[in-house]
Amino acid sequence: MRKLKIATWNVRLMLPIDTFIGKSWLFSRLWKVVKRIKKENPDIICLQEILGPIQLFSLWLLLHKQYEFNSHFCTLKIFNGKTTLVNKSTTLTLMGSNQYILKNTNNKEPKFIVKRSAIETVNLSKEYKLFQIVNTHLDHRGDDDAKYRQAEELIERYKNEEVPIFICGDFNAGYKLFPNYCPMIKDVKTSKIDWWGKKENPNNLIDWIICNKNLEFNNSYTIEDRSASDHFYLTTTVTLK
Repeated sequence: MRKLKIATWNVRLMLPIDTFIGKSWLFSRLWKVVKRIKKENPDIICLQEILGPIQLFSLWLLLHKQYEFNSHFCTLKIFNGKTTLVNKSTTLTLMGSNQYILKNTNNKEPKFIVKRSAIETVNLSKEYKLFQIVNTHLDHRGDDDAKYRQAEELIERYKNEEVPIFICGDFNAGYKLFPNYCPMIKDVKTSKIDWWGKKENPNNLIDWIICNKNLEFNNSYTIEDRSASDHFYLTTTVTLK
């Protein structure tokens, strides 16, 4: 059986809370993020909101013996905020990876995060079964129209692929952005109050793992660790046919 443990996590690696409590990012939350990843030991994990090369390098120092990092820079100076880790102890074979920048939307992201909508595609095989992992973070400003346009662009890009495609990450919206994709697991962003004291809707489901094939999945769960991030860690185990 070709079983695959996939996870996604918006790790928010520089929250205002880090400054409020007088601790640096490096010592307040980095270790908790790393500890969670090591404990869960997923085959593949998609991370979002790694806000720069320093954070990425810090994670690499602590995890590179266990995971192979797939990261892309939009320019020599701008990191796209996402990285996909592939566990070295699995039977996965990395076939390559690439980056694609989704078009800017009318929501006009600030220049310093204009590349938030970049996606990373990692091509892999497990026991000669090919599949793709797509790591994304869709627009979060304004109405859902922007997200629908970006989702349509993603669908158009992958519509002719015959292999299983798993789209993982922070959609800032529900999975219905992607018709004909199967929701595998969903995440409540925050259950009560976020870092800024704003009350959150417990039905605000924005982090997802979805697939273009109706595959068997089980042992799906989320983990809330607000000392590490204001998003839940979410994971599922898939059986590749």
